[in-house]
Amino acid sequence: MTQFVLCTPKAIDMSEGMYFRPISDDDQFLTDAARSLFSGEPSIRVPVLVGGPSIADLFTDAHNAVYNGLDYSTTRLSIVIPELVRSCKSFALWWGDDWSDLPICRTDGSITLELIAQLSEPIGEVYLRWQESP
Repeated sequence: MTQFVLCTPKAIDMSEGMYFRPISDDDQFLTDAARSLFSGEPSIRVPVLVGGPSIADLFTDAHNAVYNGLDYSTTRLSIVIPELVRSCKSFALWWGDDWSDLPICRTDGSITLELIAQLSEPIGEVYLRWQESP
């Protein structure tokens, strides 16, 4: 499932259920991904859910639901992604070290369609990048 999320927030504050943390100084993997994905952007953050599952777990749960015929809108992920879209200039979702050539979505409709299409696949890993329209 989707393992990593990095974003460029519009502001550091978010809803009560989520916050942005900086990439820790000792996390070279995420630092390298951030440089590659968001070249020159000074404030790359990791979104974190307060008192709940990890964002990776949300993707696993959403994949299990969608792949087994449930509607995407019944998943907690369907609440979190619009919050990221509202709160971020851009964000990237990927698995492992495969963050290159992520499909880019620029509208709410396109990101939802892309998420559902990828969650519907047997492996269910989501690779995409959201970028606010200029």
